[in-house]
Amino acid sequence: GCAALLSGAEQYIGLDVVARASAENDVKVLDELVELFEHHAPIPDGRVFPNLLPELQSYRFPARLFTDDGARRIRIEPERLKSIREALVDRQDVLYDDVPVGYTASWGPRTLDRQSVDLVISQAVLQDMGHEPAKSELAGTFQAMSRWLRKGGVMSHQINFAFPGNPEWNHHWRYSDAAWRVVRGNRPLFENRVPLSVYLALCDENDFEVVSVKRVEQQGLPREKVAPRFRDLPEDDFRTSSAHIVAVRR
Repeated sequence: GCAALLSGAEQYIGLDVVARASAENDVKVLDELVELFEHHAPIPDGRVFPNLLPELQSYRFPARLFTDDGARRIRIEPERLKSIREALVDRQDVLYDDVPVGYTASWGPRTLDRQSVDLVISQAVLQDMGHEPAKSELAGTFQAMSRWLRKGGVMSHQINFAFPGNPEWNHHWRYSDAAWRVVRGNRPLFENRVPLSVYLALCDENDFEVVSVKRVEQQGLPREKVAPRFRDLPEDDFRTSSAHIVAVRR
C-alpha cells in the first residue's frame, strides 16, 4: 500500500479480518521504501529470496513507468510523506475523509462504495477464506471485489494452494471433508483446499476477465491418492502449487 502511494496512487485502504496493523512498523516500512524509490533500487531477486516464486522477467527498478513531466511521477514530496505518516500513525476507521491511508478491521461487502476502486490486491490471503457449500467467504469476497471495482479496474492475487509438512505440496487433499474439519478445528483462518480452477471460475462468475495466470508448478499427490472430491479436478490443478492471477473488471 505504501509503495502504491509513492507510485502515484491517491489513496490506499487496508482491509483486515483481524486488526494486525502496526503504526510503528508501517512508518518504518514507508521510510525504507522512500529510500529505495529515491535511489531507483532494483527489486530483490533470487539471490536475496531464493524461494520466492513466481520469478519476474526483470528485477530492474521500473523507471519506464515514471516521467519527469509530472504526468506520472514518484511522489516523495515532504508534504506528501508527512500526510502519509500522519495517516499511518493516527489511523482511524475513516475511509473517505480525504486521507491517503484508510484501514478497517473487520470489513464487509459494503465497507467500500460501489465502483469506487481502481485496484484490489491480496498476497497469500484468499487461500485462508472458507469455501463450503452452505457458506463461502471466498465466493462472497469475489462478489464484494466485483462490487467495489470500477469497470476496467484490476485485481491482483497471489494465492498459495500448498500446505506445509510434507514434500508433496497437495498432501492435504488426501483428507476427507470430515477429517479436514477436525484438522481445521475452530480456527477462523485456515487453508481452504480450493484449487486454481475454482478461483478462475469465481473470476468468470463475477464479471472478471483473467488476463494473466503465472503458475508455480510442483509434483504433488497423483489423482488416485487424493480424496474423492478432488479426483475430477483438471490436470493443471494437480501441478499448480501457487499462482498469481491478474483480472480486469468487465
